[in-house]
Parts: sequence; C-alpha cells; structure tokens
Amino acid sequence: MDKCDYKKFYETVGNLNGWDFSKLQVQSDEPKWDFYDEVKRRAKTTDILLDIGTGGGEKILTIAPSLKFTVGIDLSHAMIQVAKENLKNSNLPNVQFLHMSSDKIGFPANFFDVVSSRHAPFNAKEVARVLNTDGLFLTQQVSEADKLNIKIAFKRG
Repeated sequence: MDKCDYKKFYETVGNLNGWDFSKLQVQSDEPKWDFYDEVKRRAKTTDILLDIGTGGGEKILTIAPSLKFTVGIDLSHAMIQVAKENLKNSNLPNVQFLHMSSDKIGFPANFFDVVSSRHAPFNAKEVARVLNTDGLFLTQQVSEADKLNIKIAFKRG
C-alpha cells in the first residue's frame, strides 16, 4: 500500500468509526498492560506531551489531567473531529487536538517533554527535534513482521 492509498484508507476508517477498540471483548492470560498507563506513569505533572497518531483522543484524554498540557496530532481530519468532540465532552482545559502530519510537526525545537506514538507512523528526526534534551519518547508499534511466527505457521496473514 503506497502512502496515498494508506492516507485514503485511514481517512475512510476515521469517517466510519475511528480507531477506538475499547469496546472489544478480549480474553488474555497475561497481566493487562496499557501503553498510555505507561506514558502516565513516566510523565511528570509539569510535562508537556505530544501524542502522534492520537486518533479520537480517547486515550490521552484519560491521562491529560495528570499533565501540564497535552497536544494530540493525527493525519486524519475525521479523527481530529472525533477527538475535538471528545474533548468538548471532557471539559479539559489543557488539551489541544490538531490535524498534522508527523513528517512536519508544527512546533518549535525542544518544545515537548514527552512524545508518545502508539501504532502510528512517526518521523524520528522530527520527534528528536521537538523533544527537549531530557525528554522521553515512548512508542508501541506493529509492523509487517509482527507475529511472524504465527503467519509462518498458518501460511497466511
């Protein structure tokens, strides 16, 4: 899938239902782990956070009260509209959602204390540019090689 097809696919999903999978029922034997719980655990109350690929913003809205300021960016206009609606319903004063590509982050150098990106593409040079010297970058990604052993065993995927 080329970049143009990916963007079109992402916009279509955003218009249909967003990326909020919190209503899925999943059973696991492992202890529950949540990426944004880890972000919250590592961030300080004085930190400014950038969340790349924020989707509908549901996750960062849950941790924003424990931060100084939070910015969520997403490539999808539809996702940002959902995020802004969710923000309006939350009444949080310290959150902003912006339509923006991670290839060119529209903030000055060294602006953010923490940058998070979960299952979203990011530009490492841009993250390094906007993250302050003592800042923290947290990411959780999947790729073509994710669960490769299962794909090989079932000869599909």
